[in-house]
Amino acid sequence: MIQAAAAPAPPATYLDWGVIHISLSNAAIIAAMLLLFALAIALPFPVGRDRGAAAPPGRPDGRDGRRDR
Repeated sequence: MIQAAAAPAPPATYLDWGVIHISLSNAAIIAAMLLLFALAIALPFPVGRDRGAAAPPGRPDGRDGRRDR
């Protein structure tokens, strides 16, 4: 058989909270994802300089949907 080129990794460190049993690396990834989600909700969405004015009625391209005659 072909042997693995790398040595086996050491066992992971686990966190235990009652029935919750999770590795430290997975807990760090979940915490980073939750932080990113919270920042995405809390921070304002970037807007352009001309978006502060009221938009004209109708479609975003300025046309009202009728054909030009």
